[in-house]
Amino acid sequence: MSGSSYSTVTSIIIQYSCVIGSGSSDTSSSSSEDSSSDTSGEVGGNQYSLVTSAAQLTIGDSYLITATNSSAYYAAGTFSSTYLTSVSITSPVSNIITIDSEAVASFVLGGTSGAYTLTSSAGQLYSSAAKNVNYSSNGSGTWAITISGSIATIQNTTSSYGSLQYNSGAPRFTTYTSAQVAVALYKSSSSAPSVTLSSISVTTPPTKTAYVTGEYLDLTGLVVTATFSDSSTEVINSSSYSATPANGSILSTVGTTTITISYTYVGVTKMTTTAVSVSAPATINVTGVTLDQSTLELDVNETATLTQTVAPSNATNKSVNWSSTNPSVASVSSSGLVTALTAGNATITVTTVDQNKTASCEVTVTAVSNPATSYRIQFDTTGTSDSGTSYTTSNIISSGITAGSAYVSSASEVTKVYPGNGGVKLGSSTAAGSFTLALSNSGKVTARKIVVSAKKYSSDSTSISVNSSTGQSVTDANYKEYEFAITGAITTLNVAGTGKRFYISYIDVFYGEQENVTLTSVVISKSTLSLAKDATSTLTASYTPANVYPAPSLAWSTENASIATVSGGVVTGKGEGTTNIVATATQGSTVVTASCAVTVTIAANYTVKTMAYDYQDYMDNNYYSNMDSMPTTETVNLLVIPVQLSTGTTMTADTRSRIQKAYFGTEAETGWHSVSSFYNEESNGRLNITGVVSPIYNASYGATITQAQTTTLVTTATNWYKTNYSTNSGKEFDSNSDGYIDGVILIYSAENNYGNNDNLWAYCYWTSVNANTSSPVANTYFWASYDFMDESDNCLIDAHTYIHETGHVMGLDDYYNYDSASSYGAAGGFNMQDFNVGEHDPYSRVALGWIDPIVPTGSTTLTIAPGQAVILSPNDLSSNSPFDEYLILDVYSPTGLNEFDSTYKYGSMYPKGPSVTGIRVWHVDARLMRNYSGSGVPTLATTISSGNDYYHAMSNSTNSTYGSMYSGYRSYKLLHLLQCGGTNTYATGGQFAAADIWTVGKSFSMSSYASFFVNSGKLNSNTDLPYSFSVTAISGTNVTISIVKS
Repeated sequence: MSGSSYSTVTSIIIQYSCVIGSGSSDTSSSSSEDSSSDTSGEVGGNQYSLVTSAAQLTIGDSYLITATNSSAYYAAGTFSSTYLTSVSITSPVSNIITIDSEAVASFVLGGTSGAYTLTSSAGQLYSSAAKNVNYSSNGSGTWAITISGSIATIQNTTSSYGSLQYNSGAPRFTTYTSAQVAVALYKSSSSAPSVTLSSISVTTPPTKTAYVTGEYLDLTGLVVTATFSDSSTEVINSSSYSATPANGSILSTVGTTTITISYTYVGVTKMTTTAVSVSAPATINVTGVTLDQSTLELDVNETATLTQTVAPSNATNKSVNWSSTNPSVASVSSSGLVTALTAGNATITVTTVDQNKTASCEVTVTAVSNPATSYRIQFDTTGTSDSGTSYTTSNIISSGITAGSAYVSSASEVTKVYPGNGGVKLGSSTAAGSFTLALSNSGKVTARKIVVSAKKYSSDSTSISVNSSTGQSVTDANYKEYEFAITGAITTLNVAGTGKRFYISYIDVFYGEQENVTLTSVVISKSTLSLAKDATSTLTASYTPANVYPAPSLAWSTENASIATVSGGVVTGKGEGTTNIVATATQGSTVVTASCAVTVTIAANYTVKTMAYDYQDYMDNNYYSNMDSMPTTETVNLLVIPVQLSTGTTMTADTRSRIQKAYFGTEAETGWHSVSSFYNEESNGRLNITGVVSPIYNASYGATITQAQTTTLVTTATNWYKTNYSTNSGKEFDSNSDGYIDGVILIYSAENNYGNNDNLWAYCYWTSVNANTSSPVANTYFWASYDFMDESDNCLIDAHTYIHETGHVMGLDDYYNYDSASSYGAAGGFNMQDFNVGEHDPYSRVALGWIDPIVPTGSTTLTIAPGQAVILSPNDLSSNSPFDEYLILDVYSPTGLNEFDSTYKYGSMYPKGPSVTGIRVWHVDARLMRNYSGSGVPTLATTISSGNDYYHAMSNSTNSTYGSMYSGYRSYKLLHLLQCGGTNTYATGGQFAAADIWTVGKSFSMSSYASFFVNSGKLNSNTDLPYSFSVTAISGTNVTISIVKS
């Protein structure tokens, strides 16, 4: 527990003198060297003083226990049959404490150090029987006491019982943690220590004492020792003294920086100093420069960007200049943008400012055979002002445009645009405004480029985007020139500026027939494929270059139809053997081929299927617009930003280091798993999560931050990082180049649920902004407190919550029931996406692309291990999709990712993993609603195609708010863990247990477990499942099952 949440109390005690119980306070400032604060209080006729060090604890002395919330104090009182009550103290603002009777406040310290007893005047021990139990005269009664500043941590020696705190929600002293307040100890003045503080000194300087400007101060290793009036000494806990400048401060001044250490003991403050040296960074000279391309071939009016790499990467001055040997042929901008102007040759050279190192690119410019022509729509901008409104007139000023080539559309008119029509004003008022300009070319030509010139007022911003058949859009440059490269026919040009002030100067439209791009190769999605007889698998083909034009024709063929056939890329196994499936692409006289070696087996009666769809497809075509999710395979780079809120706990360098380990650390560093190591193991190495933990971001919002403010903060903090630290406009965090950062994680400095703010918890959400491929933006984000790293006492750094929320970042739903009126938890609780414990279920791992499931096609015997899955489907999963209805079997074992949560119980509400190994049986109904409007019966789909919207038809929540959109499906579950014992205990709040697992000798059939299915022995689709199985052997973590198809 951090004491910084109670800084109001601490600052009053340290900086001011106050007499508690006297009815008045002296708020005069103390000297900088010594401050003798009177923190005593009269209670029932006795004086009490605040205990600020464990050295003040004396066996046999009397103490008060008080809460330390800033709004009021409370003193410990007497027992009320089963728990310790509290007595309110008057005048909390001036810290005057008055208790009616000393008897209700007298607690005598007994026992020994590390095993103290607290005994009331009635001889009762303050104790607790378990965690989350009120303090009473029951149970164990010994305690360990540590003091940090004004905060006392009174920890039961049975560590799992917790520590004494004040419950402000239900006034009493308890270990219940939903509304906890830290406590302080006050000691009777009759036994106040005679020892006083004489001095403090630095006995060991910080480990790091030499810095360069811009580095953060790190006080790790600093040891400060106090010397008392009796010549005794004590090493001071780092949380008990203050340092100026503080730990984690940025060092910006060259020279010696003196750190002043201040410590207060029983009203006496002493100071000492230590020093570090700060020097300017050494100059690192440039040793060379390279370009990403050594040659360029461009058409007239075509552009390309050259990117330089200066070596070394940490050179002090990496500035460069660009030049062209023939600027009339090819010019180059200060950013490396090459523009082809006329046919010919030119050399583009980049030169470093430091050391004059150079690199060159040879550019050849060719005149195009069908150059693009253009026309300009010139808008009249006279008379436009801040107070003007959005309007359109029928006057057009234009050149190079013919009747029917374009028209202006508004709510009131559709006007043909052609020479001689005059001018048009288009803009936005200060309140709101937008317009759409539609360009019509009857499909005869394709626009190649659009250049828009826009002007704005003061610091207002606006955006202009192009809707095209390929969905491309580009953000503005300096709010003035907007250029859009278009590969498809133009539909509309949208200009939006709600609440902003802008107007359009002109629009140049370049158009012409698209040039041919020659096909060079074709690639098949798989080079080898294994199939069972009669099983199918889909191959796809892609072309190089990707923008080949005109589109080639594609033909599929097989070299041996008795082994495998192919139609439209769908391969079907026919007979045992190996053959090649060939893809032939033809573009005019150019013919290229590729092949896939297909091996067909006929004996096993099963096939291992690679899914044709995964969660990436589901999220990319989701019912909600501008949804995004983190890629689930290959290497993903996350941006993690520690956020210092303006109020609450201080985010330290140590906390930032722990966040780094929680996300990207090793098992040794965390004592269990980090987010990265967990998902690397669970995905069988298919997902490699890397990332960056940024410097601490100082937010303007405090601990009252709302969800809407959080969404704004995500964008603000991300832009801060891109501006100050990214070397590639944030593209390093966009592994799939979709214009969105793969995932932004904000870890905030306040404690979870601090101040009962329901926004201070852990959740995943979306900004829902438009993508930007040139400078990827934040969309999917995760918001959580730093203190989730301390949820478990059984590891060094607890990443459970962060791992669960990362599942949401990849698109997974929660599998617990959001309905507070129902206790039905169909997934059983022991599932990382359910109660944050254990591994993920096999459905999620298949849908994320980490398991290729085994699909029986007839009776067979299989031996499977953890990390594999068997799907029993009425049609042998002909959809090749996880988004279908079926039973899925996997091996549960108290090993691997389950070991930790099978060894330790995460909390009283959480299931602990059973210690047996066997088969889990899950009923999955992941069918999707396609283009569902909310009325009528949904159309269900198992496959995904672009241009349609999809959402899960079923949910594990049961009410109308969070359950299925369609009320007729609310009795069905997305993911239901069946129970071997034959009774559905999950319906009444039961949790996963050993009896739910199929072990040796146990069997399953739909008829035997009919009660688990809404349609009594049939699937939700009212379909029979012709499979049963029995467990025949278990060896270690390998389980053998005999499957029978009727």
